[in-house]
Amino acid sequence: MQVGGIINGTSNFILTQMSDAAMNYDDALALAQRMGIAEANPVNDVAGFDARYKLAILAKTAFGANVVTTQIPTQGIQEINATVLDEAKRLGYVIKPLAVARRTGQELAMTVGPHLVPAAHLLGKIDNVQNAVQVKTRNIQDLVFTGPGAGAKPTASAVLSDLAIVHDIVCGRQLVHEKQALQQPVITGTAAGRYIRVTAPATYEIDAIAQANRIGIKTMWVRSHRATILTDTVSPATLARFEAALQQQIGAKIEIVLPVYQE
Repeated sequence: MQVGGIINGTSNFILTQMSDAAMNYDDALALAQRMGIAEANPVNDVAGFDARYKLAILAKTAFGANVVTTQIPTQGIQEINATVLDEAKRLGYVIKPLAVARRTGQELAMTVGPHLVPAAHLLGKIDNVQNAVQVKTRNIQDLVFTGPGAGAKPTASAVLSDLAIVHDIVCGRQLVHEKQALQQPVITGTAAGRYIRVTAPATYEIDAIAQANRIGIKTMWVRSHRATILTDTVSPATLARFEAALQQQIGAKIEIVLPVYQE
């Protein structure tokens, strides 16, 4: 079972402007602030904190899980630039700010941050301030809920909705059946393919290091001392070993690592 999607309209607006209007990050943020879409201090949105809080609420609603937000792996959008956007497009992806929780038994794999999403996927077509929450279940397959996620009126409506939910909780309404609730979930990062951009003096050794660390490389481009890698699905632990090996063995500088969204 899985719940999540694009749940921060500010970050989605900025990334859309960077992708569609070829704006840089600073200009896209300034535009969002002028339009009232971003706060004067935008850190909660662009650093992923707002989406992290919302994902914890979704996990509580969907799975009955009490999640400490600081346990959720979180990445902001500040490192995204034109090069990353262009390379993602070349690979058939767009970059979207996602927050996803996937339940397997007593474990919750959770992640917040920019992902490579297939351009043809529904989430890849959610632009600007629009949000989309996708719920994947065993019995009724996929449900998707969309709507604006930033701006004065959408924010006011969300606040009133939250107050109604708080009222229900105070009055004793159970959001999740007790037998289905995750009382003490184990929070993990998500296994996924990864987009990795590195600078290294010996990029020709990357493939051998990947094989030694059981990393499958789907695509790799090399330009001078820079390499762009798209991996098969890897666990967070395996990814960490690979990154450490790149740095230790060939002095690679990891510029950015992004997960690839998978169903």
